[in-house]
Amino acid sequence: MHSLPHKSRQKVFTSASRTVCETILKGWLILTVVFLAGRWLPGDPTAALLGPGLNTPQSVAALKHTYGLDRPLLTQYLGFCRNLLKGDMGLSFHTGNTVTSEIRPRIGVTAALGGTAFSLALLIGMPLGFWLAYRQGTHVDSLITTVLGFMTSLPVFLTGLILLYVGCYKLGWFTILPGSSLKSWFLPVLALTLPILGFIGRTIRQTALVTMRRLNILALHGFGLDVRTIWLHHLLPNAAPQCFSACSMALAYALAGNVFIETVFS
Repeated sequence: MHSLPHKSRQKVFTSASRTVCETILKGWLILTVVFLAGRWLPGDPTAALLGPGLNTPQSVAALKHTYGLDRPLLTQYLGFCRNLLKGDMGLSFHTGNTVTSEIRPRIGVTAALGGTAFSLALLIGMPLGFWLAYRQGTHVDSLITTVLGFMTSLPVFLTGLILLYVGCYKLGWFTILPGSSLKSWFLPVLALTLPILGFIGRTIRQTALVTMRRLNILALHGFGLDVRTIWLHHLLPNAAPQCFSACSMALAYALAGNVFIETVFS
């Protein structure tokens, strides 16, 4: 049984660590942009929230004080980051309850749906992408790659609407969310899995093909080294950084697609 050598394992670990750090940095940058956009964009959300006739200067000032919007910008930002790390996302403008209490009843379904779809796409897409790269130029490769491209290009909400119409209304085989049965979960998971699977499969295939064309990989083939050894000990570790990047992008897609899928099937 072959296993990755120490240097290869270290390279994979380094690539994974770098990807995790980059993901955290990108997340922090996105949160910072969202925070600043809410303060710098034209308009006053507190006045809009109070509505016409009630947005007097006194009431606007009182509401800003309630939400801490009258404090210096740097103080607001530091408090925003500190509270976010503690899981405190403030109060809802619409209900007055904490945002955490509003999210908590729904987070289970969202996490289960996105996690299941992402896991299925990852378990199927990664080996499929490498296998297609290994079978490049064949009719099977052309057919499956075309299907994966179609799956990627189809908007997730449109996929959900088609599956909802056919599976629930036309055939009557499935139900919609919320529910705990397979009938209510099958179509949402399928609708979210298909585009993620298409993206991962095509990206991993292209990554493997680019890696196969590197001079060191071609030289190993020229030396007559076993193909399995080349793939396991050299090609996979070299392709690992791009694979991790593709998986992080697919995870972001799963989180964003959750919004549309839950809306369509609820």
